[in-house]
Amino acid sequence: GDNLHSQIVGKKIWTDAVRAYLANISFADAMVGRILNELEKSPRKDQTIICLTSDHGCQLGQKKCWGDGGLWEEATHVPLCIVAPGVTKADTVCDHAVSLTDIYPTLVELASVPKPEHLEGESLVPMLKDPMTKHQQAVICATGIADNADYLMCLDNWRYLRHHDGSEELYDIKADPHEWMNLAKDAATAELRHAFATKLPQAWHSAQRPKEQIVIEHATDGSVGYWLAGGDELDAKSAPEISGKTLDVQIEFDYNPTFDANGTLVGQGGPQLGWAIHLVDGKPSFTINDDGLRTTMSADEVLTAGHVTMRGLLGLDGTLTLSATGLKDAVRGYAPMEDGFPRQPDQGLSIGVSFGPLTAKDFPNSSPFEGTISQVLVHVLPAVPIATK
Repeated sequence: GDNLHSQIVGKKIWTDAVRAYLANISFADAMVGRILNELEKSPRKDQTIICLTSDHGCQLGQKKCWGDGGLWEEATHVPLCIVAPGVTKADTVCDHAVSLTDIYPTLVELASVPKPEHLEGESLVPMLKDPMTKHQQAVICATGIADNADYLMCLDNWRYLRHHDGSEELYDIKADPHEWMNLAKDAATAELRHAFATKLPQAWHSAQRPKEQIVIEHATDGSVGYWLAGGDELDAKSAPEISGKTLDVQIEFDYNPTFDANGTLVGQGGPQLGWAIHLVDGKPSFTINDDGLRTTMSADEVLTAGHVTMRGLLGLDGTLTLSATGLKDAVRGYAPMEDGFPRQPDQGLSIGVSFGPLTAKDFPNSSPFEGTISQVLVHVLPAVPIATK
């Protein structure tokens, strides 16, 4: 903001700050070059698709702003370079704005992999074949949430910004690449601005429903049931109280082995203390972290495509049971813990989110679950051990 800019100018370190940023970029470029040099030596160089992108850009004092939180061109522009053997031509550039949501459908088409139905982006393959091809969708970016959300729409050479307070900005990026001339002040652009505004989201829709909508049932026997769905999250204070309790978790989801073979279905806590039910190469798995001691139990069988009902049980004595539609037998194991979890985890619960109580180092395949999780019931039972045979 202005305050940070004033400090940088006052301390006369603007040049140093830019130099440091450019040094980081130069180092990153050099590392990319090393990777490409090795690929060039590889026998698979002609069978390898390269997609290079990054986090969004960073303003270095432009318009008195520092950082990457705005919606002007400098902060929303990212590098996107794609090399696809037999498709792209060297040294060609496409000048149309596209979205990062277009990368997934582009790569699955290039790799001849079936496209998941839930993808919202547009494949860029036609533009890779012919850079003069026009992108069919306007690109929309957003910052902020709910009533404080600001939006940007990019279409052809226009950049239209609508802020949550109703104010507008409109730039012709070809004639004014640095966005100094706000054409929204020109009455002659009223019709164009209205056309853009009607294409922007008219209401904020979060990927997560408010936790107040999550049904929590308290039974007379002391058990508590949490009825959850895909995308739900509960912070540590709102998450199920599992200290010294038995867990019974039931999950309903749609499984496609092409996309869903690895992913976290539900998890609570962190790498030090917590639990997760997840998939590893299509095999149902149950992981318990008990004060740094990790136990993972996995099925020998893989799931088959279709609607799956999965159930995981954790007893106070550490007994683990995991069953799922299509598995011939329930999987049984044991986590060396006495009287359940010793205390409440300091991290919350999430549905379909990567890692959580898992770690990227130990579970590199536990990415977000791509399929539809229709229902999760986390049942916390009174302190009565579950007897298994």
